Amino acid sequence: MECCVGLSTETVLQINRLYPAAIVDRAMHKAFSIDRTTALAPKTRAANDRIPFTINFHPVNNSFKPIVNRNLNLLNSDSGTSNIFRKIAIFTLFWFK
Repeated sequence: MECCVGLSTETVLQINRLYPAAIVDRAMHKAFSIDRTTALAPKTRAANDRIPFTINFHPVNNSFKPIVNRNLNLLNSDSGTSNIFRKIAIFTLFWFK
């Protein structure tokens, strides 16, 4: 890698982690071809109006997502929750310590 002379250690580490050398070279070249202001500029995203469901992580809770998504029409038809549940919810699980 002629563009990444000082990063031979990083390249060796990535290749030792079984990443293909061509992919590592391409990624390093892409990273060094972007100027600093472009890399640090905030990215604009489309507005997301989906409601998040955050629940404690437990193997039993994995069955919660398909049940809610399957019965989303009930949440949409109810007058109390129709303005909240317009789209399919985003499910997040967290570890409670």
